[in-house]
Amino acid sequence: MSIHVACEEADSPSLSPPNWWAEELTNLNITFFQKIITSMKPHNPNPLTIASAIQIYAKRSLPDIKSLISNNSLTSKHKQKEILNSIVALLPAETQIQQASFPINFLCSLLRLANFLQNNYDCKKKLEKLISPCLEHVTVDDLLILCDVESVRRMVIRFMEREKNKLVMVRVAKTVDAYLHEISKDAGLSILQFNGIASLVPKNVREVDDDLYGAIDIYLQVTFPPKHLIFKR
Repeated sequence: MSIHVACEEADSPSLSPPNWWAEELTNLNITFFQKIITSMKPHNPNPLTIASAIQIYAKRSLPDIKSLISNNSLTSKHKQKEILNSIVALLPAETQIQQASFPINFLCSLLRLANFLQNNYDCKKKLEKLISPCLEHVTVDDLLILCDVESVRRMVIRFMEREKNKLVMVRVAKTVDAYLHEISKDAGLSILQFNGIASLVPKNVREVDDDLYGAIDIYLQVTFPPKHLIFKR
């Protein structure tokens, strides 16, 4: 199938099932898939078409974290890192991500995998840049699955530096405080990490301090339990 025909059929209505051509691409290895998607871009295909193909390929080719843990093979992890790096390289630039309409939980799942596989910094940096402008639509669960406090901190900093709409900032602030409330239960969370998240929200954006104080209270109880509990036998 030529690239020109692929673009026409991908963007035009037909009697074929939706995304049939994208399903076919999942049979290719990552090198050929990357070449085809890259070759299609100069023909100005519908951004949603490219986004759909990338998502389908990623879901078919990348395992979940549990599968990687059960298959603790260095060869397997190296292959998955290669696939993930290639898929992230195909994602649009930060300024085009809204047009492509990638689901935020899809981007978060890629970043979670990148953190787990310890992919190179450029891979994680691009994903963080793509997620950051969309933080208004991120849930606490989306942030928790990342399992990386530093990733969250960098994304929120970038968001707060660039966002001008106070209502949007307030919504994100509530999500950040709710996230802080959840991670404060982790005994392994350092005081620097806790403070790094707690100080992200500007004072003029945080409408109420209840969640913040609640998180502080939980963190102190978990990290510095009462002496009578420490020495109790």
